[in-house]
Amino acid sequence: MLLGAHLAGIAFSNAPVAGVHALAYPLGGLFHLPHGLTNALMLRPVLEHNAEAARELYAELAPMLHPRVEPLGSQAQAKGFIDRVCALAADTGLSLRLRDHGIGESDIPTLASEAMKQTRLLVNNPCPIDEADARRLYESAWCAARNLVTAPPTRVGGPSRRAGPTMTRTATSTMSCTMPGSTRR
Repeated sequence: MLLGAHLAGIAFSNAPVAGVHALAYPLGGLFHLPHGLTNALMLRPVLEHNAEAARELYAELAPMLHPRVEPLGSQAQAKGFIDRVCALAADTGLSLRLRDHGIGESDIPTLASEAMKQTRLLVNNPCPIDEADARRLYESAWCAARNLVTAPPTRVGGPSRRAGPTMTRTATSTMSCTMPGSTRR
């Protein structure tokens, strides 16, 4: 454990953290959730937000996590990377939805505002995250299907065409979440 902590410290001193941590901090500070959990909760939304800006970096890492994506194009590799990293988070058995950890939809504006105070982290993100983006990312994490992880693409010819969760707002501004082909909320 000590060696793992030491190696993590070396990694952090050489690779600054960014958007995932910036959005995770308010979850820990306001809701007293464990730091690892808060990062896992925000991982997929932020990785997807950064996908185009960090495509080549994600694509370079993808075959290390899932060798079958190696012959695919960089966009499919980047998606495979995101899916595989998020599968590791889902494999912990933790719920990866904000709403399952006592965070209400009404808390999202405060979380987004608090995240904007993490400027030392936000400047490291591959693409900008403003308050509207932060709000959208928290909404995505609040609405996420329980431990949804799509399989990384495995065929040559492009990324999987699976549809993800859909977020909609009603006239009263409450958010509802539906998965394609499902009425589950």
